Amino acid sequence: MSEKSLVGRKALVTGGARGIGAAIAEALTNAGASVMIGDILADLGQETAGRLAKTGAKTGFVELNV
Repeated sequence: MSEKSLVGRKALVTGGARGIGAAIAEALTNAGASVMIGDILADLGQETAGRLAKTGAKTGFVELNV
């Protein structure tokens, strides 16, 4: 994803608290997207969003079960 610019785009990553979902959220923020992380694991999701926010990315977290 490093070749694509997603500046100005928004994404919702379900299951984004850890593992593949967190990696996708990170890749999207690295490409410039604003990312909302959704997961049932509230503590880990908030931690992941916070970690990404420290890099200057626009992120947030919402607890959800899909």
